[in-house]
Amino acid sequence: MRGQGNAASRLKHNRLFGPNGSQDDRLSGNDGPYCLTNPQDNFMSANQAHGSGLPGFEKFCLNVVFKSGCVVTSDKSAVRSIENSSRDILNVVAENDLDILSQQFLIPRLVGIEHSSRNWSVLMVLEHLAMVNQAIMETIRALRNESLPFDKIQIANFKPDPDVDADAIDRFRDVNGRYLNFVKSHSPLKTNQLWEHPWFGLLDGHQWHCLAAVHQRIHRRQMYKILAMIGVV
Repeated sequence: MRGQGNAASRLKHNRLFGPNGSQDDRLSGNDGPYCLTNPQDNFMSANQAHGSGLPGFEKFCLNVVFKSGCVVTSDKSAVRSIENSSRDILNVVAENDLDILSQQFLIPRLVGIEHSSRNWSVLMVLEHLAMVNQAIMETIRALRNESLPFDKIQIANFKPDPDVDADAIDRFRDVNGRYLNFVKSHSPLKTNQLWEHPWFGLLDGHQWHCLAAVHQRIHRRQMYKILAMIGVV
């Protein structure tokens, strides 16, 4: 029984922090364990206020898995995860034209994603990732300098504009390149100073870096789901 428990724990950890997982994410486009709602679920849920958050039990479980995952994940492992997911995302973007990438589609809610984020396009996903990764980089820099980053983080401030254009692709590529250069040149990222995330509480620099990796994997899964619902993957 102990071995089964350890295996289950490793599976949960790999789903968030795993070395690549792009095939797993592509498979999740056909519903599967990450989909929590029917795509035709009431449309009211998709119009919940931005920043409404996750269901309490889901947020608790994610918090436990995330915090334990940070303990066994190195800075370099998180870098590799971000590099892999960035490459996957940009490869998929290169394979599809802008008409596809700009099409919003209401998808089932996935683990780690709010109802209000269900009706996005691929370009909106890229814009969101660029915004979040830029903010995490600034947060880690401030924590390393032992200065408070900025005002209290509001999830609603990181929702993308539905009318975002193709420039989101370049913004994502640029921000991720700068982010990776920054974390590689400033490791170790663990800091004494902490800053609060609305869902995960107080985090040090290393934990914020791990969050960037987990967050990008979640939204890569969302991107595959959008394209699966459109019918191109």
